[in-house]
Amino acid sequence: MSRWARSADAEDWEANGSSSSYWVNRIITLAEQGGSQSHPVVLMHNQPAGNPAAVLALPTIINFYRGRGYTFVDLLGRTGLGYFVLTSSGGVHNFGAPWYGSATGTLGGGVTAAGLAVDTASGGYLILKSNGGVANYHASWYRSLTGLLPSGQTVTAITGQ
Repeated sequence: MSRWARSADAEDWEANGSSSSYWVNRIITLAEQGGSQSHPVVLMHNQPAGNPAAVLALPTIINFYRGRGYTFVDLLGRTGLGYFVLTSSGGVHNFGAPWYGSATGTLGGGVTAAGLAVDTASGGYLILKSNGGVANYHASWYRSLTGLLPSGQTVTAITGQ
């Protein structure tokens, strides 16, 4: 089993859904604290209700690390094709990765985007909805939990294989 320790904790969960400049700047400052290390790991969180301050902070954080010569990799050291950022409204923003669309405007009342998983075989992605639905964008789709969740339960995560 492998273990990784964080170099910096952005504590972005404390913004509690806020998009104020105070939280954006605080997240940036905390995330940049790992920049003095040779292999920084910045811990950021994905909240079921979304985290607008963290999304707004990401371009600055990314530019900070790129400006110091860092390359973004997964925990196994792979660079991949880039990355995606998912908003609670289902919007997908791509950075160096192909874009195939988003679920913006299609989620329905009370439903939020809960997670995104990349299909490594196709480079596409799947968006998980809080009601258990799964939308595929240039990725294999198998099925969803729409209509199968117990009352009051929401889905919070998805992972690719």
